[in-house]
Amino acid sequence: GRARFAALSLNHIKELPHGIFQDILLNELSKRARVPLESLNQQVKMSGETKPELLVPTDSSFTKLRLAPPLRLAMALLIQQPKLAELIQEPLSEENHLAGQLFFIQLIEIIKNNINWTTGALLEYWRGQKEEAFIGKLAQFEHMVPEESFEKAFLGAIRQIMALNHDEAVNRLLAKAAGNGLSDEEKQQLSLLIAKKKALITQ
Repeated sequence: GRARFAALSLNHIKELPHGIFQDILLNELSKRARVPLESLNQQVKMSGETKPELLVPTDSSFTKLRLAPPLRLAMALLIQQPKLAELIQEPLSEENHLAGQLFFIQLIEIIKNNINWTTGALLEYWRGQKEEAFIGKLAQFEHMVPEESFEKAFLGAIRQIMALNHDEAVNRLLAKAAGNGLSDEEKQQLSLLIAKKKALITQ
């Protein structure tokens, strides 16, 4: 019933980083399940950190990926509305990347080269390949983002991915600083990365 629907949906929302698209989903869930928004917000605050969900079925031959919540959301939204690829102006990092991010980058390029493709065309493209089950699962992923908010949620997820990429690069440089130290160029790079992350968070 409605209570089960609310509980399942809330579990998905809890995995998302705090931000505008999490707020959008909570508002939407409150309306659909007729649960006070304050109650939902309280449950999210009490949930603490959660582990990313294993998306790829165990019987899939495609590499099992544990996707970070913003990457999972961005992939699902992109597959469900491929034209979102046009919103990506700055390429995502291929060096300091999350698990599954290189495939996401590949997916973006495929869609940009076939911008009129629909979800059905994407499913057909991957049919019979090792990624088929993975793409199919994301195409049906219930993220609770209303269609009119797809763009805002997608761009929010992209910013979160970029912030996590910057985190990875910053941590790598900090680890080196604790060992052999950093060159002047690396110190400048570290400062730039920290500034970029702050800018992403405040957007």
